[in-house]
This record gives sequence, structure tokens and C-alpha cells, in this order.
Amino acid sequence: METYEEKQETVEQAQPVAEDTQIPEEAPEAEEAKAEEPKVENTQSSDTSKQLRELERMIGSAFKDLSESLGNAAIWVKKTVDEKVDAVKQSREKEEDPFTKIEKLSHLRDIGAITLEEFNNKKAELLKKI
Repeated sequence: METYEEKQETVEQAQPVAEDTQIPEEAPEAEEAKAEEPKVENTQSSDTSKQLRELERMIGSAFKDLSESLGNAAIWVKKTVDEKVDAVKQSREKEEDPFTKIEKLSHLRDIGAITLEEFNNKKAELLKKI
């Protein structure tokens, strides 16, 4: 069994060795890690750029779809309104036969709202429709 003094001596011998050993300020591994850091940043930057481009593409596509939808909606509204206006015009024309219209024109001529020439022109148009 070792005595206390022998153990102490063993410890003291071990300490100078540890003190004499110096760790380099920058180990080669640290240099490699630094060299790799910009690559990681570039990869992150590249990933971010890809994500931004994908987001821009998605937004552009959404705007294109929205624009097409609005254009289609506008065409549908115009067509529907035109159909309704035509239907109203046709129903009004059907409501009054030409003779009823001539009577109204005659009244307008009598009160001086239209001239005799205007009356005769419109009367001729209405009689052609019969």
C-alpha cells in the first residue's frame, strides 16, 4: 500500500506535465469550423432566397387567379345586365302595339311637344313594323 507521501509525490509529478502542456490558441479544428461558417450562412441565405422566390411565385399566381376571376365576373355581370336591359326593352315594345304608340304621338303633336314632321316620321316607322 502506498503511503501518503508517495501519493503526494505521484500527484506532484502529474501536475507539472499538465502545466507544461499548452493548448494552441486556435486549433486546426477551429479554423475548419470558421471556414465552414460562411457556407452555413450561405446555405441559410440560399434557403431564405428560395423561400422568398417561392413566396413571390405564389403571390403572383394568386394575383393572376384573382385577376382572371374578376375579369370573368365582370364579363358575367355585363352579359347579365345586357340581357336584362334587352328583355325590358322587348317587353316595353310588346306592351304597346304600334296603334297605341301612334295615338300617343298624336297627343304629343296636338299639345305641341313634337312637330307635324316628327309625328309623320315616327308614324311611318311604326306602320312599317306592322
